[in-house]
This record gives sequence, C-alpha cells and structure tokens, in this order.
Amino acid sequence: MRAARNIAVAAATLLLGGAQCATAAGKLPDGRSDGVRIVREGGRMAVVFDKRASAAYRQIAGRTVTISCVKGLGGSYFDISGSRGSSDRVRAARTRRPLRTRDLARGADFCRVALPERRGRDGRTTVPAEPVAAIPLTERGTIHLDEQAKAIAVYVLLEEAVDNDGGRSPSHFLPAPRLFELLRRDDDAWASIELTELASPDDTPPAGALGYYSDGGRHAAAVVRSTNGRRLYHELGPDLAISSNVLGYVFSIDDGMS
Repeated sequence: MRAARNIAVAAATLLLGGAQCATAAGKLPDGRSDGVRIVREGGRMAVVFDKRASAAYRQIAGRTVTISCVKGLGGSYFDISGSRGSSDRVRAARTRRPLRTRDLARGADFCRVALPERRGRDGRTTVPAEPVAAIPLTERGTIHLDEQAKAIAVYVLLEEAVDNDGGRSPSHFLPAPRLFELLRRDDDAWASIELTELASPDDTPPAGALGYYSDGGRHAAAVVRSTNGRRLYHELGPDLAISSNVLGYVFSIDDGMS
C-alpha cells in the first residue's frame, strides 16, 4: 500500500510542476512543460525532452511508454466523462531522442507520457502506470492538470494520516506535528511539498502550501489552493462521513496512462 501511495505522491509532484509553469506565468500553455514539449508537423507529432528533462528521460530510456492526449474536458475541470482520448505506445531510444507518433495532440487539452501498467518481477504483482510528463495544451488542460495534481496530494495526505494501531480500521488521525515529521523522515517525495497545520477543517492554507487539520481523534481534513485560487479539500468526519471536492480528480488519475 505504501508503494502505491509513494507513486501517487510522485505523480502529484510531477503533475504539479508541469501544470503550474504555464498558469503561474500568466499566459496560455504553448505545448511545453518542464523541459518536455510537443512538436506537431505534417500529421505527426513528437514529444521532445530537452536537457532540463534528462532525468525524466532516463526513467523511460529503452522502455515502452504510452503517449496519450485528452480532449473535450467537461464543464467541471475534473469531469472527463465526456472527454475523448487517443494513445499510442512507443519504444524510447536508449539515448535522449524525440518520441514520434501520429498527431494525437490535435484539438487536445493535454497530453501525458507514462510507463504503462506492467507485471512485477515476481510475475504475480502488478506495477501501476507511472506518469513521466504531463503537457498542457489549452487553458482548460492547464487547470485540469494543476488541480488534479493538488487533489491527489490532498487525498494521499489524509491516507497517510490514518493511524490504525495495527488494526484494519482507522482508530484516529495523527496530529499534524507527528504526521509531518514521519512524512519528511520516511518519504523523499514529500520534501518538495510545503506542509502547514490548520486550526480548523474550514481553514485554507497559504498559496503553495498543503494544509492539514486533525483533532487527534477521528476528524481530519486536508486542504490546498489551486493556482487559480480554488479551494480543494478532502475531509473525513468522526462517523467516516466524507466531505470532498477532489474525488473526481483522484479516480481519473489513470486517464490515458494505462
């Protein structure tokens, strides 16, 4: 379970960086993100990794990847129910080269590069799809990727906060200081995320921070602001009642990655 959570946090961190750059700059996306860009020409497209994205390319060198593009996002940015996607599988060269395929990006809101779901080394377990790059192509796609990344971080933070004392059902949520200490000690993926304690579940953290509230019992909440100021939250009450506006994003994380 922790491995899956680590992948989710890594995905959130990756998508967060990729989606923020265009929005924070106050301009529409131009088909590039964190050293990865899409070039379209003559009915074909190429995903180009420049020198800044060398580390990302090393993850896929010599391996088969999925390139997928999603268009037609719904009225809500998390709503992909009416969207359409196209994808291809491509084998990446062992040295940094463009990934070439048919023009999946035409009319798309965003594209992803991911390592597809695969069998583990033991032949029995399944390794989930791992995102490598996310490239926004429209303003709607930029907002979708930004909010999805932050929604995943909110959801995973609350999962990590559960202390079940070795049992199967949650007994309580860790207090903020203890949770933050454990996350920073045990998981490097949280190092780039600013964590802050909230005084109540209705509070909102400063821009760029991920907020957490716990009463030390069975009531906790995680909150973040999207780049365009929307409050994203996931709250669990004493009776396990859920109040959340992030679940649509969380359960569409595999859109086009498999």
